[in-house]
Amino acid sequence: MPSFDIVSKIDLQRLDNAINVAIKEISTRYDFNQSKTKVELDKKTMMIHILTENDMRMKAVEGIIIGRVMKQAIDPQSLDFGKELSSLRAI
Repeated sequence: MPSFDIVSKIDLQRLDNAINVAIKEISTRYDFNQSKTKVELDKKTMMIHILTENDMRMKAVEGIIIGRVMKQAIDPQSLDFGKELSSLRAI
């Protein structure tokens, strides 16, 4: 009886293209004018790092990334938007 394996991997080049286009879109959008929003893709750990001022902009960045990932034919359910916040204290 024939058998087959199902492999679920994301094409790193397509993900990189989607993130680069999302970064360009964020830099040209009016609602992100003069904001300190940064998006980076760590290719070794396959993590997308998003840094922004508030939750409204965070949701907008997530929407932009999901839209760009879908245009690159990557399933948006493969993304996991978790919150990893680090607190800083002034001494």
